Amino acid sequence: MSMLRRSRYPLPRTVDVLEGLRRTGSTDALRAAVAQRQEELGRAALAMLEGAALLHGYATEHAGGAGQKH
Repeated sequence: MSMLRRSRYPLPRTVDVLEGLRRTGSTDALRAAVAQRQEELGRAALAMLEGAALLHGYATEHAGGAGQKH
């Protein structure tokens, strides 16, 4: 559970996973929640990288010579 909380998994969803774990004794829900969170974080990281690349392209295109190599 600490892994879910450290990766900012929403508390209500963490509680649901914990309740399911208690009810069934199976770790399947926990494993699925961890996998889903990893996918969400991966998509968010890629989106941020894409945004940074676009911002870099815009900034260098509109720098007006500032910061350009000679």
